[in-house]
Amino acid sequence: MTAELTSGSIEEAIFLASDNRYAYNLTSTIEAMIGRPLLSQNGRTLGGSSEINDMYSVRGSRELYNRWAELVGDQWSYDQIRSLFKENETYTGDTQNPAERGTNGPIFIRQQIIPTSGLIQTLTNETAQVLGIPVVQDYNTGIRDCTFYQGQYNQREVNGEFVRSSTATGYLNAQIVTPGNQFQSDQFGVNRRRLAIFGKTTVDKIVFQKKKKRGKYVAVGVDFVKNGVSMRSYARKGIIVSAGFFSSVILQRSGIGKTEDLTRAGIQTLIESPNMGYNMQAHAYVGMGVRVETSQLVPILLADPDQPLALGAFKAEHPASLEAYVKGSYSNFFHFGGQCRMAETIEEGVVDGFLNVFGTKNLKVADLSVSPILPDGNTGIAAEMIGLNAARFMKKDPNSCILSDDELEEDDDEED
Repeated sequence: MTAELTSGSIEEAIFLASDNRYAYNLTSTIEAMIGRPLLSQNGRTLGGSSEINDMYSVRGSRELYNRWAELVGDQWSYDQIRSLFKENETYTGDTQNPAERGTNGPIFIRQQIIPTSGLIQTLTNETAQVLGIPVVQDYNTGIRDCTFYQGQYNQREVNGEFVRSSTATGYLNAQIVTPGNQFQSDQFGVNRRRLAIFGKTTVDKIVFQKKKKRGKYVAVGVDFVKNGVSMRSYARKGIIVSAGFFSSVILQRSGIGKTEDLTRAGIQTLIESPNMGYNMQAHAYVGMGVRVETSQLVPILLADPDQPLALGAFKAEHPASLEAYVKGSYSNFFHFGGQCRMAETIEEGVVDGFLNVFGTKNLKVADLSVSPILPDGNTGIAAEMIGLNAARFMKKDPNSCILSDDELEEDDDEED
């Protein structure tokens, strides 16, 4: 399936994202502000949303991550995570700061090919002059305020064509994962660590020990459904939830959340976590156009009899008319985060600065939902950085609470 999805075409990405085989296409209830529902798309294939997104590569700014550090700890400052961005990438473009870029990582990033002279360059220079913001060759160097004309994409050139570079192709390719099955796995990951991947499987909830340890519930397993059959797997050393848009839902089904929300869904509250599923942020946009003064535009459109020619333009100055236009054209990028946000206490968030779920042991969340503030750019690269930082945390504290076979069997007996 991954090979089918690795096209470097943004147009094909849009088509594939609308296919329910590869993405969860969900529609919200009517949004009161705009009087209509909004759509969310989230990857449901190996590589998740990195296999269906538009492949724009944006780290986010130094200022943004330093703000994270102020809220939850220096382990999220730009100086601390810059090495993770570099570790993650093989950058093949030009840059004004080579020390900022990685050259040997699993995710390939290319720079858009645009002539150094021409209309786009002219517009860029004029914009920079008007705004007083410098033109830079490479915006992925921690810069926030800049002007640029060459975008960057998660793509790799293969046999003269650009193909998608995703977490599936970068971290879970055939050189890393070998065929196996979920019962007697012979799948191996980096450094021969066992790695079993269950396809066509939906996670239900996290399983906890019945008795607390030092005032916290210990995560011991995962309930899931595979091919219509409910199953359970146990974990001695810990569980990581990396479901993005759905992470808060999994935790709520596990009994972690605001009591009134859980009660409404028929779920018994295990841990009162008032921020679970709240504080979600998203990037939004309002459509707008530019009037082009050229005699060539009309003949090109008229050359295709099936191409309707739009006459006139929306022009308005009255605030009510402008408000109506904004509501009518408002939409959202599929950049969601914050519903499991990091904070210092459970009264402020869902996980701590090291991604541990408040009130639990051996349970982390590692995806964009932990963002205290949504990254200031496309979010795919930021999500990958969060995963790498989670790995860094676990290496420093690998086994905070190792469970014995007896403890797991004891829990299983209690469940029966």
